[in-house]
Amino acid sequence: MATPTTVVGSCVKSEGTMDTNLKVDPLALLAVNNLMAKNGFNKDWKPKFAVILGSGLGGLAKEIKNPHRLSFKEAWNWINSDNQVPGHDKEIVVGQLFGHDVLAFSGRIHCYEGYTPQQSVQPVLLAHALGAKFILLTNAAGGLSDAARMACPMVITDQLKLSDATPLRGPNNDALGARFLDVSQVYNNQYTKALYQAQTEAGFPNSSGTYMYMAGPQYETKAEVRALRVLGADAVGMSTVFEAITAAWLKLPVAAFSLITNVAGGFNDQPVEHEEVEAVGAESGPKLIQFVKRFLANCRSAQLI
Repeated sequence: MATPTTVVGSCVKSEGTMDTNLKVDPLALLAVNNLMAKNGFNKDWKPKFAVILGSGLGGLAKEIKNPHRLSFKEAWNWINSDNQVPGHDKEIVVGQLFGHDVLAFSGRIHCYEGYTPQQSVQPVLLAHALGAKFILLTNAAGGLSDAARMACPMVITDQLKLSDATPLRGPNNDALGARFLDVSQVYNNQYTKALYQAQTEAGFPNSSGTYMYMAGPQYETKAEVRALRVLGADAVGMSTVFEAITAAWLKLPVAAFSLITNVAGGFNDQPVEHEEVEAVGAESGPKLIQFVKRFLANCRSAQLI
């Protein structure tokens, strides 16, 4: 009988010899390098930046020129391709976005799908391993305060989580990051400023706030919404926080925004539907494209890219 195996973080090893260090999956790195080699990329090619596209935001991937695609399943063999979340294509796309070499993740790996926090941050580890200069995290979120305006991007300036789960739990990989991490300022000030400027230039109201992580997949109860507002959360969603922690651990500059697609569950008597989240993302698409385009232009002007 074959020895049982367990998935831990990025590695699959026999029981008793598990490597729990947080590190990039070597097979994923090989898969992306092979993709680039087959399509004529220079061996020294590095993405100027990486971006993770959340629910309903996959339309940005269509703006990538000369795209070369790899499914998450092809990169990470432990991905369950039958467990697909609507609005998440689960593809890695390499190409040029508004003139900049980009490594894009259309969709993400959610813990509510059954993956560990360490597995959920594999895109961030891959972006770092490939030499991205910074990473932009995007998500769809429910609004909790006046700072979160419907169908508008809210710049994330801080984050909250009540869960004690973290991708950094377990033996530390000292070659990549510190054992103990200061997360008092996860989001990079310079890239965040570029997002603020882009809001105005793209015709959105200036809004920023604190993003709250909830594990999901259920939406929030009325009692939870009241508690989150007391804690100071402006928007709530089921992603991003573990990715931001990992980027900070890697010293990879990170900026993020939430597209506010609905009023948080339990905030009123209207039920929250995932289809609503996708619909708002699709309707906001053209302005969001301009928003990201202006953000990258601002980064270039400030010599951040």
